[in-house]
Amino acid sequence: MNGVDAGLTLRLVRGLSLYNSISWNHSTYDNNVTTQGVTYYSKGSQVVAYPRLMYKSSLSYAYKGFDTSIDASYMSQRNLSYTGDARVPSYWLANFSMRYKFGNMGKYAHSLGFMQNLELSFNVYNLTNQFYVSTMGENGFPLSGDAQSFLLGAPRQFFGSVRAEF
Repeated sequence: MNGVDAGLTLRLVRGLSLYNSISWNHSTYDNNVTTQGVTYYSKGSQVVAYPRLMYKSSLSYAYKGFDTSIDASYMSQRNLSYTGDARVPSYWLANFSMRYKFGNMGKYAHSLGFMQNLELSFNVYNLTNQFYVSTMGENGFPLSGDAQSFLLGAPRQFFGSVRAEF
């Protein structure tokens, strides 16, 4: 297994930052596998479930009680079988979030002073409604072929929340 990871955060102006990270992994099998008289040619094949390349980026902005961000991530294809003849395709995902912290509500209206740290948030996951495989290998990995041992990622989802302390 050989690989490298790198990350960088740039603070462009006050409250605005851009984060990027990248991971590259070259992890392969050293030998073929023989079982019940059948040889499976796995030598040199990327290890199952390990992508070669992952990339993440996030652009975020914060001002007083408001913050927002949009992020994207990429995962390259992954082997489903030990021989590499069945693979899960690569994918991009993007998410969006926004939040506002009102703080003590008494500063807006005396009658609301009992409510502290009111916070509203809204999130969109899988912004582009990407079809992708999120998890694989729950039932094991086949030596060769496709065992249909994976879970599909969630479709686009919208979440909102209200938080307050009393």
